[in-house]
Amino acid sequence: MAKKKVDDPRDQSVVATIGELTSKQAANIVRAIINSKDKYAPEARGTVAKGSIKDVGGLLAAGVSMIAGGVGKMLDTGSKSIKKLTAKGDSKNEKK
Repeated sequence: MAKKKVDDPRDQSVVATIGELTSKQAANIVRAIINSKDKYAPEARGTVAKGSIKDVGGLLAAGVSMIAGGVGKMLDTGSKSIKKLTAKGDSKNEKK
């Protein structure tokens, strides 16, 4: 893993939607994303959400809202859980 240069802009993000999963598969993928974020970008912030396929639009909107506006009030997405990924790997779980 390359060291971060002082002048590297931190203006990139990643969005992925994966459907037709079981609840267990979704949970395993969420765990893998959190572990990968902590390994490759420990100072980055983000959101990982899992929920029903019908709620995918709300899940994406909630993630964009959190990244763009910082950690703030959550949108009502109807999802089971949303993980806030904060700097230094401090993951917090918010039950909905």
